[in-house]
Amino acid sequence: MKIDIEKTAEFLKANDFFYIIAHTSPDGDTIGSSFALYYALKQFGKTSKVICADEFDVKYDYLFREYKIEKFEPKTIVTCDIADENLLGDLQQQYEGRVDLCIDHHVSNKGYAKNSFVDHTAAANCENVYRIIKALGVEISPLIAECLYTGIVTDTGCFRFSNTTANTHAIVAELLKIDFPHYEINRQMFEIKKMERLRLETMLVTEMESYFNHRCHLVVVRKKLMQELGLSDSDLEGVTAITTQIGSSLVGITIKEKDTDKYKLSLRSTGNVNVSEICQKFGGGGHFNAAGCTIKGTEKEVKEKIIHALSDILSWGSVNAE
Repeated sequence: MKIDIEKTAEFLKANDFFYIIAHTSPDGDTIGSSFALYYALKQFGKTSKVICADEFDVKYDYLFREYKIEKFEPKTIVTCDIADENLLGDLQQQYEGRVDLCIDHHVSNKGYAKNSFVDHTAAANCENVYRIIKALGVEISPLIAECLYTGIVTDTGCFRFSNTTANTHAIVAELLKIDFPHYEINRQMFEIKKMERLRLETMLVTEMESYFNHRCHLVVVRKKLMQELGLSDSDLEGVTAITTQIGSSLVGITIKEKDTDKYKLSLRSTGNVNVSEICQKFGGGGHFNAAGCTIKGTEKEVKEKIIHALSDILSWGSVNAE
């Protein structure tokens, strides 16, 4: 059932003992929105806990400094920034069909929760959580502001992506009235990288493939290379941007090897190309200009499947691989 801001706030006030679930391969928005909600509920005297199938990257540690893990049996299950129960990862079997409230901003949201507040016009789910917190009447502390800002700045690419709206800037303007080190967050999210990550980027650029007369660029992140460099999935956040940094690029594809014959794809577009529509063909989804999916097969088969899907939807002529 779809509910509005007021009903969402009423639901949170009426319930307690929350498990707040962040999606697998957690990014800044799912982490930021989950912990902002946690700290807001804490002000209300509610008991809650943030859980995720995967570990959070250490670069987000500044958001956890007041987080205390409590042991309790959950009575209310909430998801933040999760469009599909598949994104619960290893928690799917345990919580599938049990989600009481979904707070999300993806146009591809499956409507799996008993109650859903989904606003796909929001650039980041943290915009939705900001509005919910305001409806709750909770004070936005510096730490809550850090959580919300982190989610917004990461999901908008530091306000560079087309999903950035006037509302995005208005919310951030309100957050910046609160004293927190937003400049340090920007540096942590967008400037600081491991040497091994820079080496990975160099290798990916060297092996980048071009299709459709340089309008589409593709890179493959193989498990063996990740192991050699000592990198984990959390080190890959933002790597897809490499594929759209070429001026002629309208679509960028990053193919990440997960298991034998199983690959996770991240698609980005810089123009009027709906990559969510493409990913939905493979059971995935996301936003107009940013989406993902999982495809099974060999590396060669996966490449062929996604490129042919692009070719079927777009009128760009021959594939013309280079």
